[in-house]
Parts: sequence; structure tokens; C-alpha cells
Amino acid sequence: MSLDLDTEFMVSQNASLFLNASFGWPLSASTDLYSGGPSWPYSAPGARIRYNPLYPLVLMFAATDDNPTGGPFYPSQDNPTQNLSGTRFGVSNGALFMFEAQLWVDAARRLGLDHAALPGTWKIGGYYDTGSFPDRRYSANGRILAAPDASVSPRYYHGNWMVYGVFDQTIWRIEGDTPRAASVFIRVTGNDGIKNTFSFGAEAGLTVQGIVPHRKDDVLGIAWGAGFFGRRAKQAAEDSLLYSGEITSGRKSEHHIELTWQTPVLPWLNIQPDFQYIWNVGGGASSQSDTPAIPNAAIFGLNVSSTF
Repeated sequence: MSLDLDTEFMVSQNASLFLNASFGWPLSASTDLYSGGPSWPYSAPGARIRYNPLYPLVLMFAATDDNPTGGPFYPSQDNPTQNLSGTRFGVSNGALFMFEAQLWVDAARRLGLDHAALPGTWKIGGYYDTGSFPDRRYSANGRILAAPDASVSPRYYHGNWMVYGVFDQTIWRIEGDTPRAASVFIRVTGNDGIKNTFSFGAEAGLTVQGIVPHRKDDVLGIAWGAGFFGRRAKQAAEDSLLYSGEITSGRKSEHHIELTWQTPVLPWLNIQPDFQYIWNVGGGASSQSDTPAIPNAAIFGLNVSSTF
């Protein structure tokens, strides 16, 4: 079958309210894998196993082609993609293996509280990609990529990995005809700083339902996320500035915050005003040494969804 792993792996159910894509498939995976990995809008042929050895525990494993488009790690205009249909299972570049363990938790019961159930899902997991991945600083001939005598191709290494944890938990809930609940999510990801642009990522947020008077189905949310550049990526930015006076990638961690409010205006129609603010866009990059960095960005949006 053809899989997009972002529907089951590494995802937080509570984070699904938010519109920023990094609260779904994390920034580090979409940047550090070929074509962003098997995630929307791409999928890749593969297989997935889900095993429930005992009630609160679920184990999942997936193996897919690691490159949904079949193109090179750095696609060019001449060859942006080689597998437009996404149906060819080719592991000439590599295969992606992903695993995850999920624990279903009732926090009220575990804490011995006389309280309505507080459901949660705690996850740990990771992936290993057998493909070849470029060094973020050094060329194939061992020179700094920004140096005049560097070869065109970067140095490549075999294999890449990531580990992650996801904490999804309802922290307050009132039972009744009018649902009222508050839930939090936390996700962290980590990998090495040699083959990856981002070596660490984190997201956290809070969603609340049923606190707006006479709007029992409204959901409000606030979330924060950040991507932290790896060691070699930051050094490469310094090299670029040293050798050419220009910088095309940043050195500062990029942070973003999102405020959103989803409200049903009709039984079949939801509207969702949304505000996002991003600090250090592109890592605070500037195109030239004598120009200011790209400014922070504010985004206002409105999402409309319907069900028939």
C-alpha cells in the first residue's frame, strides 16, 4: 500500500487543531528527509504493522521507500522529481524504517483522583533511513563547501536517524451534555547535527473546548514551536559569510506561536480565524552581510471547512 506516515506516526491529536504545518509533521523531518519524507502531499509504497500486546500499549512499525519523489536530496529545476505518481517502490537510495510505542493513559485514575476520566496518549519513537545524506558543511574533497576550492558535491554519509517523544494529555474535563475540557500536547525531536539542518525541535500547546458562553463546540488554542539549527548548519552559515559576504541560511533558532479559534457556524460549516507570529524567519538569514536580517513575520488567516 501507499503510506503517508504523518497520519499515524509522530503526530499529536491535540495539535491537529492548529494550521501551521510543523504542528503536524515536524520541521526537522520535513527538512532533513528526502522530499520531506512520506508525508502530505506525498506518500510512498510500504507496509505498516500495528500490534496491541495488552490494553494500554500499542506498538507500530512501518517500512517505506524513503524518497517519495525519487529526486536528489537537493532538487534542481532541471530534475525536480523523478517519480510523479509516487507508486514506484525503489530503494536504490534507501529505505525508511519507523517505529513507535504508544501508551494510553487515564491520568485521573493513575493519580487516584475522584474525577471524570482524563484520557491521554504518551508516545516514544524514532526512524532510521538507510539512504545517503549530505554533510551540511564539508564537500566531497574535504574542503568547506563555501571555499573556492571545494568540490561541487558535498560529502555524503550512509544512514540518518531521529528519536522523538509525544505527550498528549487531557488535564481538565467536565462531563455532561455540554463538553468542557482542556488538553495539552508536547513533542520533542532530536537527531545529529552533521547531516541535518535542524538537530532539535520542540512544540507545545493548549486547547480548550466549551468555555465560551453559549458556544459549547468552540475550541480555542495556543501553541508554540521552534527549530534549532544543527552544529554544521550554523558553521556553514558562518563560512558563507566569511567567504562570500552573503548568507543564505540562518544561525538563530526559529520560533513561532499560533493563536486560533475554531467555531461551527452551521452544523456542516466551521470557520477558524488564525494568527501566527514567526521570529527569526529562515534563522535570521540575510542575503548580504551589509543588509538586515529577514524581519519577523505576522500572519493572519481564516480557514473554512465544510462537511456534507
